[in-house]
Amino acid sequence: MPFNKFSLDFVKTAKEIDKLSVIKSIISPKLPAELVEKFAEVVEFRNRLAHGKRFGKQSMLTYDEIAQTLDDVLNFI
Repeated sequence: MPFNKFSLDFVKTAKEIDKLSVIKSIISPKLPAELVEKFAEVVEFRNRLAHGKRFGKQSMLTYDEIAQTLDDVLNFI
């Protein structure tokens, strides 16, 4: 099933398409399990940084690993 068909299930308004949690929900079912885990860690780390490190755990990924994970996700889709 194409990714755009999945988006209909998760995106209710035009503003929601930019939410990282929505994007994660759309693409995760199609990604390999190992990549889903890495991507989830990147998203959690992004949320921690975006909210002033008030919640979540510190990521053990390096910036190069984060960049590679995002590259891998984009290459997969």
